[in-house]
Amino acid sequence: MRRHVSVPVALALALATSSSGAAPSPEVCAPGEQVDSLRLLRQISLDVLGRIPTLEEYARVEAAGAVDAGVLDQMFASPEYLRTVRTYHRALVWGGLGDDARVVGNPRLLNGGGATPYFVNGLQTQFRGRNGLSCLDQLQTSFDADGRPVPIERITDAACRGGFGGDGTCVREGYVMVRPYWSDVDVKVCAFDAQSLATGIGSPAPACGVATLNRGCGCGPGLRYCATERDGVSDRFRSALAEESVRIFEAVIRDQRSYFDAFTTRESFVNGPLRHFYAHLAGAAVPLRANNFVGYDPALGNLPALAFADEDTWVPVSRGEAHAGVLTTAGFLLRMASNRSRVNRFYTAFRCEPFLPLTDGLPPETGTMPDPNLRTRAGCADCHERIEPAAAHWGRWRTQSQYGHFPEAAMSFTAPTAECRTCGGAGQPACSAYCNAYFITPATSADPTELAAWRGFPQARTYLSAEEAEAADVGPVGLVDSDAEKARVASCTVRTLSEHLLGRGLSEEEVVSWLPEATAAFAASGYRFTDLYRSLLALPQYRNLR
Repeated sequence: MRRHVSVPVALALALATSSSGAAPSPEVCAPGEQVDSLRLLRQISLDVLGRIPTLEEYARVEAAGAVDAGVLDQMFASPEYLRTVRTYHRALVWGGLGDDARVVGNPRLLNGGGATPYFVNGLQTQFRGRNGLSCLDQLQTSFDADGRPVPIERITDAACRGGFGGDGTCVREGYVMVRPYWSDVDVKVCAFDAQSLATGIGSPAPACGVATLNRGCGCGPGLRYCATERDGVSDRFRSALAEESVRIFEAVIRDQRSYFDAFTTRESFVNGPLRHFYAHLAGAAVPLRANNFVGYDPALGNLPALAFADEDTWVPVSRGEAHAGVLTTAGFLLRMASNRSRVNRFYTAFRCEPFLPLTDGLPPETGTMPDPNLRTRAGCADCHERIEPAAAHWGRWRTQSQYGHFPEAAMSFTAPTAECRTCGGAGQPACSAYCNAYFITPATSADPTELAAWRGFPQARTYLSAEEAEAADVGPVGLVDSDAEKARVASCTVRTLSEHLLGRGLSEEEVVSWLPEATAAFAASGYRFTDLYRSLLALPQYRNLR
């Protein structure tokens, strides 16, 4: 039977399928007449729920003659509104990780798969003695008394560097069948790479884990310490890492808490892939992983009991004291791999203060060596005088696409670290990768003056005053702990959301006359995001024809 639709509803449905033109600039056109209730319903439904209204919703508003408070109550109580909230904030934090972003380093990235055995490209020299040399495509059947694979083939070649045999030859083993954490089907894995013993080879024998590069340590039980780009495995990690931040925003907004809780809370959320990432892949050592969650014990595994396949189940977790809401989630820190990029994203998205280059470009460098202090270098000082002190709030967080927090015992901001101060020079031992990654060493600074003043100090400490350096211990929560900082973030939040809903930038007049008043109302509400959202839907600018 054909359903009869009243003329106003039919008109509304026609409008819903038509495309509207770009909103006129407020400097060009004054606001027109107010939209009718059905068109307003369509507009609000798209902005709040992300969809056009249903026939029943059109009929309800047609009967009432207005989009009344009851209709709005129902919308803002809907799960669809929370989905809109997640989408909106995902764009703000640039939550996505690119297809080329690795969730684990190359030494833990599995190649191969399908009809050929999986192998870890970054460990081929460690296991077999030569890069580019994988295992034989035959079943491994011989193991020693410890359960380690016995090589099937030995190769003498000038390119060999030792390998599992340790005698200057390359070696090859076969494959074993393993049930990986991401599948319910066994897969072929090179036997060296599939090793799952708790300790490696050597004296003393190291504990095997995600950071242990040892001939006797493979990918662990169920390949837990490795990932692969095949079968969407790394994509599932990337998706979960991107989602964690927006789940924090969602919880804060759903529970009607202050918007600033999103930048200060220690609560976060994990699903199956994220649980696996934090338990087995994040950080280069157990202390880094253990620091992230209250009561987390790697031996007990007392993060939520979620399987990798539980992608749609998000469970709250309590993180360590160093955490600061979305600003210390792994997805945000991996996406913004340097402290400066973290400041830039926060200032751009949540303070509306992007760091823009000079319109005439940077001035030419003079002298033989550029000033390493960006706070004083010509053309850089204007931005970096603000960037550097703010970046110090992430001073104890790992950079360069790694995740983890260094406590004060591991990284001092008040004195040089002896290990990193006495390495890399003539007659001194080579600096460790840790020193070269995070401290001023001869490998990271070619400026004699900088080396003399800052050698052995964290790179994040250089050129800061003692007071500014305290930001490293305060952490990112220090970016929103003063009234002035909150006022800037609140004003930006109002501005960004209003421009999103109006589909245009605010006019100069609106910035001067309306924005301060709207920001004050947002503050008076206790910084409740939904109250702000709802108030913007009542603006004449929003309800007039555009």
